[in-house]
Amino acid sequence: METAIIINDHPDHCRERVMALKNSGIAVLADCLPEVEALDQVQRRCPDLLVVNLINNIEGLTLLSAFRALSGAMKILVIATPHSGHFAQRCLDAGADGYVIASDQLSEFKEAVRMVMRGYSFAPAQDFPTAAHRRYGASDEQRLRMLSAREMTVLILLAKGMGNKQIGAQLSLSEKTVSTYKHRLKLKLNITSAVELIDFARRYHLL
Repeated sequence: METAIIINDHPDHCRERVMALKNSGIAVLADCLPEVEALDQVQRRCPDLLVVNLINNIEGLTLLSAFRALSGAMKILVIATPHSGHFAQRCLDAGADGYVIASDQLSEFKEAVRMVMRGYSFAPAQDFPTAAHRRYGASDEQRLRMLSAREMTVLILLAKGMGNKQIGAQLSLSEKTVSTYKHRLKLKLNITSAVELIDFARRYHLL
Protein backbone atom coordinates (compact mmCIF):
# COMPACT_ATOMS: atom_id res chain seq x y z
CA MET A 1 0.00 0.00 0.00
CA GLU A 2 1.24 3.51 -0.81
CA THR A 3 1.93 5.80 2.14
CA ALA A 4 1.76 9.53 2.89
CA ILE A 5 2.79 12.14 5.47
CA ILE A 6 0.98 15.47 5.90
CA ILE A 7 2.93 18.49 7.21
CA ASN A 8 1.62 21.68 8.81
CA ASP A 9 -2.02 21.26 7.82
CA HIS A 10 -4.87 22.82 9.80
CA PRO A 11 -6.47 20.08 11.97
CA ASP A 12 -9.96 20.41 10.42
CA HIS A 13 -8.63 20.36 6.86
CA CYS A 14 -6.15 17.66 7.78
CA ARG A 15 -8.91 15.26 8.82
CA GLU A 16 -10.60 15.72 5.46
CA ARG A 17 -7.38 15.13 3.57
CA VAL A 18 -6.49 12.08 5.65
CA MET A 19 -9.87 10.58 4.77
CA ALA A 20 -9.42 11.49 1.09
CA LEU A 21 -6.03 9.77 1.03
CA LYS A 22 -7.38 6.68 2.77
CA ASN A 23 -10.25 6.52 0.28
CA SER A 24 -7.62 6.59 -2.47
CA GLY A 25 -5.88 3.58 -0.93
CA ILE A 26 -3.03 5.59 0.62
CA ALA A 27 -2.10 4.95 4.26
CA VAL A 28 -1.29 8.11 6.26
CA LEU A 29 1.79 7.55 8.43
CA ALA A 30 1.63 10.95 10.18
CA ASP A 31 -0.55 14.06 9.84
CA CYS A 32 -0.41 17.70 11.00
CA LEU A 33 3.32 17.14 11.48
CA PRO A 34 5.24 20.35 12.42
CA GLU A 35 8.20 21.45 10.30
CA VAL A 36 10.70 20.84 13.13
CA GLU A 37 9.92 17.12 13.01
CA ALA A 38 9.28 16.84 9.30
CA LEU A 39 12.72 16.17 7.82
CA ASP A 40 13.53 13.49 10.37
CA GLN A 41 10.15 11.76 10.00
CA VAL A 42 10.28 11.82 6.21
CA GLN A 43 13.81 10.46 6.19
CA ARG A 44 12.91 7.64 8.60
CA ARG A 45 9.53 6.65 7.16
CA CYS A 46 10.18 7.23 3.43
CA PRO A 47 6.55 7.95 2.37
CA ASP A 48 5.43 7.66 -1.23
CA LEU A 49 3.61 11.00 -0.96
CA LEU A 50 4.39 14.12 1.07
CA VAL A 51 1.61 16.71 1.47
CA VAL A 52 3.05 20.06 2.60
CA ASN A 53 0.99 23.06 3.70
CA LEU A 54 3.33 26.02 3.21
CA ILE A 55 2.65 28.33 6.15
CA ASN A 56 5.67 30.50 5.38
CA ASN A 57 5.89 30.59 1.61
CA ILE A 58 9.44 31.93 1.38
CA GLU A 59 11.07 29.51 3.83
CA GLY A 60 8.75 26.83 2.53
CA LEU A 61 10.45 26.81 -0.87
CA THR A 62 13.76 26.05 0.83
CA LEU A 63 12.04 23.28 2.78
CA LEU A 64 10.69 21.79 -0.44
CA SER A 65 14.20 21.62 -1.87
CA ALA A 66 15.37 19.82 1.29
CA PHE A 67 12.55 17.27 1.00
CA ARG A 68 13.34 16.69 -2.66
CA ALA A 69 16.99 16.11 -1.79
CA LEU A 70 15.91 13.27 0.53
CA SER A 71 14.23 11.32 -2.26
CA GLY A 72 13.80 11.75 -5.97
CA ALA A 73 11.05 9.12 -6.07
CA MET A 74 8.80 10.59 -3.37
CA LYS A 75 5.88 12.65 -4.67
CA ILE A 76 5.44 16.11 -3.11
CA LEU A 77 2.10 17.94 -3.17
CA VAL A 78 1.99 21.55 -1.91
CA ILE A 79 -1.05 23.24 -0.37
CA ALA A 80 -0.70 27.02 -0.10
CA THR A 81 -2.22 30.44 -0.62
CA PRO A 82 -0.58 31.89 -3.73
CA HIS A 83 1.30 35.19 -3.49
CA SER A 84 1.46 35.59 -7.26
CA GLY A 85 0.56 33.87 -10.49
CA HIS A 86 4.05 32.37 -10.65
CA PHE A 87 4.14 30.79 -7.20
CA ALA A 88 2.96 27.40 -8.43
CA GLN A 89 5.84 27.33 -10.90
CA ARG A 90 8.28 28.25 -8.13
CA CYS A 91 7.00 25.31 -6.08
CA LEU A 92 7.47 22.96 -9.03
CA ASP A 93 10.96 24.34 -9.59
CA ALA A 94 11.77 23.75 -5.89
CA GLY A 95 10.91 20.08 -6.25
CA ALA A 96 7.13 19.79 -5.82
CA ASP A 97 5.13 17.54 -8.12
CA GLY A 98 1.86 19.36 -7.57
CA TYR A 99 0.28 22.48 -6.13
CA VAL A 100 -3.25 23.17 -4.91
CA ILE A 101 -4.75 26.27 -3.31
CA ALA A 102 -5.80 25.84 0.33
CA SER A 103 -9.26 27.29 -0.29
CA ASP A 104 -10.03 24.92 -3.18
CA GLN A 105 -12.63 22.19 -2.81
CA LEU A 106 -11.54 18.76 -1.60
CA SER A 107 -12.21 17.38 -5.08
CA GLU A 108 -9.29 19.45 -6.39
CA PHE A 109 -7.03 17.91 -3.76
CA LYS A 110 -8.17 14.41 -4.71
CA GLU A 111 -7.51 15.13 -8.38
CA ALA A 112 -4.04 16.48 -7.56
CA VAL A 113 -3.21 13.34 -5.55
CA ARG A 114 -4.42 11.13 -8.38
CA MET A 115 -2.31 12.99 -10.94
CA VAL A 116 0.95 13.22 -9.00
CA MET A 117 0.76 9.56 -7.99
CA ARG A 118 0.43 8.70 -11.68
CA GLY A 119 3.66 10.59 -12.38
CA TYR A 120 2.28 13.90 -13.67
CA SER A 121 2.67 17.41 -12.33
CA PHE A 122 -0.43 19.24 -11.14
CA ALA A 123 -1.23 22.95 -10.79
CA PRO A 124 -4.43 25.02 -11.01
CA ALA A 125 -4.06 25.55 -14.72
CA GLN A 126 -6.66 28.30 -15.03
CA ASP A 127 -4.65 30.49 -12.63
CA PHE A 128 -1.10 29.37 -13.37
CA PRO A 129 -0.56 29.13 -17.13
CA THR A 130 3.23 28.78 -16.86
CA ALA A 131 2.93 25.72 -14.65
CA ALA A 132 0.15 24.39 -16.83
CA HIS A 133 2.29 24.53 -19.97
CA ARG A 134 5.00 22.60 -18.15
CA ARG A 135 2.48 20.02 -17.05
CA TYR A 136 0.80 19.54 -20.40
CA GLY A 137 3.86 19.32 -22.64
CA ALA A 138 2.89 15.81 -23.76
CA SER A 139 1.55 13.82 -26.70
CA ASP A 140 -2.19 13.62 -27.43
CA GLU A 141 -2.29 10.09 -26.01
CA GLN A 142 -0.62 11.23 -22.79
CA ARG A 143 -3.00 14.17 -22.51
CA LEU A 144 -5.97 11.82 -22.85
CA ARG A 145 -4.63 9.71 -19.98
CA MET A 146 -4.51 12.86 -17.82
CA LEU A 147 -8.27 13.35 -18.07
CA SER A 148 -10.44 12.39 -15.14
CA ALA A 149 -13.51 10.21 -15.76
CA ARG A 150 -15.78 13.25 -15.46
CA GLU A 151 -13.66 15.31 -17.88
CA MET A 152 -13.77 12.46 -20.38
CA THR A 153 -17.56 12.28 -20.06
CA VAL A 154 -17.90 16.03 -20.65
CA LEU A 155 -15.63 15.77 -23.70
CA ILE A 156 -17.75 12.95 -25.18
CA LEU A 157 -21.00 14.86 -24.59
CA LEU A 158 -19.52 17.97 -26.20
CA ALA A 159 -18.52 15.88 -29.21
CA LYS A 160 -22.13 14.69 -29.45
CA GLY A 161 -23.16 18.30 -29.91
CA MET A 162 -24.56 19.01 -26.45
CA GLY A 163 -24.40 22.49 -25.00
CA ASN A 164 -23.47 23.45 -21.43
CA LYS A 165 -27.08 23.40 -20.26
CA GLN A 166 -27.78 19.93 -21.68
CA ILE A 167 -24.55 18.50 -20.27
CA GLY A 168 -25.29 20.05 -16.89
CA ALA A 169 -28.76 18.53 -16.82
CA GLN A 170 -27.46 15.08 -17.75
CA LEU A 171 -24.60 15.11 -15.21
CA SER A 172 -26.39 17.10 -12.47
CA LEU A 173 -23.91 19.96 -12.78
CA SER A 174 -24.37 23.71 -13.00
CA GLU A 175 -23.62 25.41 -16.33
CA LYS A 176 -20.76 27.22 -14.59
CA THR A 177 -19.23 23.90 -13.55
CA VAL A 178 -19.54 22.56 -17.11
CA SER A 179 -17.77 25.69 -18.35
CA THR A 180 -14.98 25.00 -15.87
CA TYR A 181 -14.63 21.46 -17.20
CA LYS A 182 -14.49 22.77 -20.77
CA HIS A 183 -11.77 25.22 -19.79
CA ARG A 184 -9.73 22.47 -18.15
CA LEU A 185 -10.18 20.24 -21.18
CA LYS A 186 -8.81 22.96 -23.44
CA LEU A 187 -5.78 23.40 -21.20
CA LYS A 188 -5.10 19.70 -20.74
CA LEU A 189 -5.50 18.89 -24.43
CA ASN A 190 -3.68 22.05 -25.60
CA ILE A 191 -6.78 23.18 -27.51
CA THR A 192 -8.14 26.70 -27.89
CA SER A 193 -11.77 26.29 -28.95
CA ALA A 194 -14.85 24.11 -28.47
CA VAL A 195 -14.73 23.17 -32.18
CA GLU A 196 -11.22 21.78 -31.70
CA LEU A 197 -12.42 19.80 -28.67
CA ILE A 198 -15.08 18.15 -30.82
CA ASP A 199 -12.57 17.41 -33.59
CA PHE A 200 -10.17 15.95 -31.05
CA ALA A 201 -12.83 13.63 -29.61
CA ARG A 202 -13.88 12.42 -33.04
CA ARG A 203 -10.26 11.95 -34.17
CA TYR A 204 -9.67 9.58 -31.27
CA HIS A 205 -13.02 7.79 -31.74
CA LEU A 206 -14.43 8.79 -28.35
CA LEU A 207 -18.03 8.81 -29.60
